[in-house]
Amino acid sequence: MIIPVLVLFYPVISKFPMEKQEIKQSLDFIQENIQSDDGVYVYYGASHAFAFYEQTSRIGVIADYPIMHGKWHGLENAPYDREISDLRGRVWLLFSHVIQPADGESHERYMVDFLLRNGAELLAEQKFAGSSVYYLDAK
Repeated sequence: MIIPVLVLFYPVISKFPMEKQEIKQSLDFIQENIQSDDGVYVYYGASHAFAFYEQTSRIGVIADYPIMHGKWHGLENAPYDREISDLRGRVWLLFSHVIQPADGESHERYMVDFLLRNGAELLAEQKFAGSSVYYLDAK
């Protein structure tokens, strides 16, 4: 009798521990690599999880750097042009819960491509389950 019960619960048990918004690995990556004069841009979709880590003092050294919080721009990509064109110098872009508009290009891909087309240099990129980080020099 125990074996059928274990077989039924295995899919549920194998998924633990679960992270609802998996940005912890991205935050750890940034903390391990952040340098003086770097900034951090937090995409709107990652803002709630980031705020949680910020309020519980779990963002570590990141708190000592300039942090720009992205705004909600709906399903449109173009409004992000104004928001991210203000980024200067070396900046970390943190993404989670990225919107995929009907036009096919996700906000994440659109924003990174926009910065690269406008002279930014990609210094590092790391993807994790549920989040991703880009390190750019937005000259």
